Amino acid sequence: MGNRKELGENTPSILLMAGFTAVIENKQRKGCERTAANYRAVLHKTAGYLGDDAAAFRLQDVTAQWVGGFVEWLRAQHAGKPQTVDFYLRTLRAMCSHLLVLRRLRWKGGASPFAGIRIKGVRHAKRALTEGEVRRLVHPSLRARLPAHLHCALDVLLFILYERGMVFQDVYNLKWDMVSSDGHIFYLRSKTHCPIDVEVTPEAARIMERYRRRDTAWVFPFLHEGRYAGRRALSEESALRRINAQAKRIGAEADIPIPLTTYVMRHTWATLMLEAGKSVELIGQCLGHTSIQTTQIYLSNISVSRVDREVDDMVNRMLRPTSARRARNTRAAPRSRNAGRRGSPALKNEGATEHKTRAVARKKETDSGIRRRLSGIIRKIPFLGKKEKVQRNGSL
Repeated sequence: MGNRKELGENTPSILLMAGFTAVIENKQRKGCERTAANYRAVLHKTAGYLGDDAAAFRLQDVTAQWVGGFVEWLRAQHAGKPQTVDFYLRTLRAMCSHLLVLRRLRWKGGASPFAGIRIKGVRHAKRALTEGEVRRLVHPSLRARLPAHLHCALDVLLFILYERGMVFQDVYNLKWDMVSSDGHIFYLRSKTHCPIDVEVTPEAARIMERYRRRDTAWVFPFLHEGRYAGRRALSEESALRRINAQAKRIGAEADIPIPLTTYVMRHTWATLMLEAGKSVELIGQCLGHTSIQTTQIYLSNISVSRVDREVDDMVNRMLRPTSARRARNTRAAPRSRNAGRRGSPALKNEGATEHKTRAVARKKETDSGIRRRLSGIIRKIPFLGKKEKVQRNGSL
């Protein structure tokens, strides 16, 4: 940021529509087709708001007042749909930021015109499954109940879960030459171009082997093929649309209350890692994020249950009296997720106490047995027996 110039009247004029077109073309060159499609939708929406002024409107004219007017227009256009208004606003902000990066500029004074503008009524959908929901998804009985044509979609969902939340675009582009002989997958993250080295778990290896074919280099060839013979190859966007449509049917069969998608599986992997106490830095590296800030945003509000447990543990340890703590532990009907789990603090403490108790008991039992055996041996040796008698009588 330090080597960028401030955007102002002294900088060359940047036409907003032309600049947005350059941003979209840049995304397309990088293979980010879905992002480019979203950007095109926002470009058309912005042009509709500007009307006849669209061609001459400049990036310098994007002020807080202009953004506020655009939001009000969106609210009128999409009454009762705050999620839609939020989508257009967030995407417009991202497009402006990318345009500034392309032109090596920054907002004047570092103050973004989008700062502080929020859309009321936006509900952020739950994007991660609980541990119980994941268990239902991986249980063999689910595959047995599903129609055969849904098995491929289930395998894609589970592969994403087992391979560190791999994004669908990278699953779609995965080839066998990216898989090394020592059981690792090496690839560049499609969005950030960050190099990724991920171990192939036994579960993922079994999924991959189901679809190995000599006539194709793709690990999952069904993602590239139409449903009928002779049809042209599927694009990544069409394949994703098909898998997500089938994933929703799988989720309904598994009694999962939210719409199941490939993105949900990526968030689920990150959630499970966070619930297991893994660091944000580690999770971010596995996800292919280029900054810790991205991971922190990505993981926001997905581990409420863990926060509740940690806070309750603090209150239990430091604020509650012993009697109240025992009473609360006794009343707790559902065991915590960590209770009885290998490696959890509670299990370690209980295990250590039980181990010490058993060790003491074994030591007492062993010492007692040794004394009994020595007494028997001494009685059987005449000299030692006589010496013991003499010592008891107090004479030589």
